[in-house]
Amino acid sequence: MPITADRKPIKWLLSKHGEDATQQLIELHKAGTLGQSAICRHRLNIYEDACAVIDELLQEESCFSLKNLAVNGHDMIALGIRGAEIGQTLQMCLDAVLDEQVPNEHQWRRCSRHGRPFRTRQTPTPARSAQRERTGRRRRAENAALRAARREHRRRISG
Repeated sequence: MPITADRKPIKWLLSKHGEDATQQLIELHKAGTLGQSAICRHRLNIYEDACAVIDELLQEESCFSLKNLAVNGHDMIALGIRGAEIGQTLQMCLDAVLDEQVPNEHQWRRCSRHGRPFRTRQTPTPARSAQRERTGRRRRAENAALRAARREHRRRISG
């Protein structure tokens, strides 16, 4: 793939190879161009422009990997997506962000395969918080009862 100073191809290079390897690749192309005839020297400007685009993208803290994607596997599970589809859907979301079809935002995202919007990481409502608290108390009480029953069973067996 020829190196250009366009944002999308640079984003894909950064996604595939990482920041350091992409910059080394451009430096390698610069060195190769310097070793060629003067006719090819116009490419140096393209490589300099590509370096400027990389710096600009890094300053913007753009998304180049699944790790930096605003949505994650938990969001996919909340949508009802299971198994290998989670990774495939996240990859499609990353591809859409790299192609600049959608912004890397956390709220209301449409992924191409499922096509339905979803809201991520909602703040719990007071009712939900109270329900979780009741469930936690109930679970702790059940665990305490189980521990007591086990202790009693061990005491009867041993003695």
